[in-house]
Amino acid sequence: MLKRIATRRLPGFRFEADSPPLAEVLPRMDVACFVGFAASGPLSVPVAVESVAQFNAIFGADAPLAWDARQGTTTYAYLAPAVRAFFGNGGRRCWIVRVARTRGSRGESAREPLRDPFNVARENFFPVPGMARVVLGKHGEIKEVTPAFARARSEGSWSDALEVSSALLRRPAQVKSFSPVESPPHDTFTLELASDAPDDFSAGDLLRLTFDGSVVLLLTVARVKAAPASHPGERRTVFVEGSRPVWLQTDAPTPSSGEEGIAATIKLYTHEPKSSPPHASGARDGADAFAQEYPATLRLSESGEVESPPTGKDTLFAKPREVSVEVVLPLEDVPAPGSVLRVAGEGWLMLMTLQELGIVSQPEGSADARVRLTGLAYWLLKDAPTLSDGALPAGERLTFELRVRKENEYALSVSDLSFGAGASRFWGKLPTDDQVYRRDETAPVNEPVEELWQPLGEQRFPLASTGETDAIFFPLVMSPLADQFLGAVQLQGSALERDGLATFDASLFLDAGLTDATTNDLLPRADFIRYLGSAPRRLDGIHAALSIEEVTIIAAPDAVQRGWAETDDELPRRPKPSRPFPRPEWWSFLDCREPKTIKLVRRPQLGHFLACGVRVIERPCLLTSEQLSESGAF
Repeated sequence: MLKRIATRRLPGFRFEADSPPLAEVLPRMDVACFVGFAASGPLSVPVAVESVAQFNAIFGADAPLAWDARQGTTTYAYLAPAVRAFFGNGGRRCWIVRVARTRGSRGESAREPLRDPFNVARENFFPVPGMARVVLGKHGEIKEVTPAFARARSEGSWSDALEVSSALLRRPAQVKSFSPVESPPHDTFTLELASDAPDDFSAGDLLRLTFDGSVVLLLTVARVKAAPASHPGERRTVFVEGSRPVWLQTDAPTPSSGEEGIAATIKLYTHEPKSSPPHASGARDGADAFAQEYPATLRLSESGEVESPPTGKDTLFAKPREVSVEVVLPLEDVPAPGSVLRVAGEGWLMLMTLQELGIVSQPEGSADARVRLTGLAYWLLKDAPTLSDGALPAGERLTFELRVRKENEYALSVSDLSFGAGASRFWGKLPTDDQVYRRDETAPVNEPVEELWQPLGEQRFPLASTGETDAIFFPLVMSPLADQFLGAVQLQGSALERDGLATFDASLFLDAGLTDATTNDLLPRADFIRYLGSAPRRLDGIHAALSIEEVTIIAAPDAVQRGWAETDDELPRRPKPSRPFPRPEWWSFLDCREPKTIKLVRRPQLGHFLACGVRVIERPCLLTSEQLSESGAF
């Protein structure tokens, strides 16, 4: 017989936590998710909104879709009216998923070709007036030189009417000592600068140093170290270590131009080249996607001049050289004032900011014209020049203001932006809508929130950067008044194609990998695409709402659209031929004992007894003539 072993407990304390009873409260059933077409906002990213004003700030006004020839009006998307009706009927919170055709919506295989390469949602790109971009190699050599571009915060044609301007903000920096670092790499410099406040200089700031009134050095601040004060009341100084140098000069390293000028080539960045398919991602892979190269003739002014610094010191700041370039090009490619142009010749490279333009000549009936482009220019130096011994440069700390306007609607600006990637207000941190509202489940929980994307009132800043951190951005000749505005680069495709809505079908609302999913395998297949596949990705379309737990109902108001097709706006549709009139007298020979059906025909059946006066009149033939009649009409 087995005997139970008694267990004895030792004396002591024991804590028991009783779980609180669950609250018998039903879950919220008033949180909806709307899936449809919007003018702006992130694509296939669920965004929670709690008011109509918040919806308008992110997703814009009603999105136009097509012209309804039957009613004579423009058909708009139903998403915005549905959201307004939701809040108008007492709704407090809903989620929005904007859908359109994107390059990622072609299934699990990224190599699957697009059926219509122009029918893809794309964002606009805007050249920043007076700002240049340089990419350096491992050894400090110049690899790429282009204008600087910003892009719209989201895809679509909503940003076609935007115009961008910039204003340079200069603050003098007194240089007490300047010397290159002796240890390699030899592209680092140490400066001792006078400082009035502890935060006058920080990592990522851009310094402009001018030597002898003609040579300019652009340095990005890498480190800042405060120097101990030697005497009480003495102005404090800081030691700054600058790196990634870019050397410019105002003296042309070319012979005198004379009457014939200097042969060169010029690159303009006004529109996307007509190719099929269009460039995959625009300026994100380099501004050369928009470059058009033409042979040109460069002419120099008499001499460069200098201007006094803002501090009133005797040190002189370099003034860029005035140059003019003559080039034959189509009138549609002519750049606007404020554009940065790249001019290259044999052994030299020049960047100029366009100030004025004029047509020299244009052959009759030709779309090309000889255009004179006049502007202010700097030449880029491959190596550091020889400087005067002991000469201290004139220093400046540079920031800028980015301004955007839309005619008759708004004008917004963000000020005190930095050119350097290490600064807290680096302009390259201006995020897209996708970066702001995308929920990255693998990101750190304590990820800081950038203040640059915060809304300006009820309106989000409409521009974002291209996301480059390895490039060097600097002002070439930037106006201090933001008086030069530039529009977007002309992209291929119509407005509806760049909205990704040229073709209306079910693929706009469904993820390509879940089109044939059933209720039994929908969730396992969705989790495999999001987490377990070889290349995990987000879900598109209405399936993007699977990541939202609080949604209880999903509505796709734009799924009831009638659809649309592209037509020629200039040629009206051919009218259908009218039906013939009933002619009972043409059928008098039929047997009267049977019900007589009057057939609608254009000619009677000859060979029967008909009235002698029956005649068939041919339809009139309408002709047009370009000659005036006696009454003076066509």
